[in-house]
Amino acid sequence: MSRQDAAHTHWSARIWSWSPKVGRWQPEHGRPKRPVTLEVSSDDARPGEAFDYWRNIAYYQFDADPPPGGADGFRARAKALVTPGGSLYIYQSSAVSGRRTARQIRADGGGGFTIGLVLSGRRWHQDETQVVTTAGPGQLFCYDAERVSRVKWTDHEGVHVALPRALVEAAVSGPLPPASRIIQTLNRSRLAPFLCSQLALLARQFDALSERERVVMFDVSVDLFLTILRAAFAADGDAAAMDLRTYYTTARRLIQERYADHGLTPENIAWALGCSRSTLYRAFRAHGTTVARCIREVRLQEAKRRIEEEADAPIATISAQCGFYDPAHFRRLFREHFDMNPSDVRDMVRTPARQSS
Repeated sequence: MSRQDAAHTHWSARIWSWSPKVGRWQPEHGRPKRPVTLEVSSDDARPGEAFDYWRNIAYYQFDADPPPGGADGFRARAKALVTPGGSLYIYQSSAVSGRRTARQIRADGGGGFTIGLVLSGRRWHQDETQVVTTAGPGQLFCYDAERVSRVKWTDHEGVHVALPRALVEAAVSGPLPPASRIIQTLNRSRLAPFLCSQLALLARQFDALSERERVVMFDVSVDLFLTILRAAFAADGDAAAMDLRTYYTTARRLIQERYADHGLTPENIAWALGCSRSTLYRAFRAHGTTVARCIREVRLQEAKRRIEEEADAPIATISAQCGFYDPAHFRRLFREHFDMNPSDVRDMVRTPARQSS
């Protein structure tokens, strides 16, 4: 793995249980509790292992082909801002190609959506409709991890934003069109040059900004992208106003993706969906529940699952990672919901193991 002791990370395990020194990110690591900055480089790998290291530490929801120049000549580096609700990546890399298959999507669940800007080099993307789009310096690209595709880059530099799928679906008011159509629609927008300039400027000034300033500019970039999508697809006539059922379904999906975010509130969910709080409340009321109750139930179900599956993890740690920061309050809610204590669930899991021994 790495020859360095993750010198480019600046957070504790209490903020995020994952770091490059523990290996490949896994879903159980979740997202950080607050924004963190990360730098990784293929130079951190042992001689001759640069490509394998990079494929393991940097490529997710993408199956990379062996590099055309050979593994020994592969070089890449990246900087990232990872927040509870999305990520920004700035990178340079040797040429690479790869694919996204239906088998991979079934295996990992897909779900992510990326919007980015080519800074140098050229990119080709073939989406599920077999349409090929190309992007050169100063042009936008997107990648939908829930759809089959093929991607090819020359030696390149780029910047992209990775977002929860529910945010993007809310902006287009329904299922996402093919990537080629999204790019065509974005490029017709009068606001597209502003998004390109924003991403390019953020990539250039990233090192000079404080972490707080990076978060602010990241949020501005996300807001601009979603605003362009809402306006562009509404102008296309492809996005009639969402009815209450669609708001409810999209909000539920967003809650499933961001349950660990302590800042997950009805206000933030309504903003993400582009509706008012009162509309969101009506959508949940029509289904016999409330936003707060839905958030609580998703968090409790996830906590129960992790208590059952992670036998050595402290219950207090699991509850905090699922959005409950008061252990006593968590135990009370858990007992009310499941009619048992969290420790009872842990004991039920451990008892068969003791009996078998």
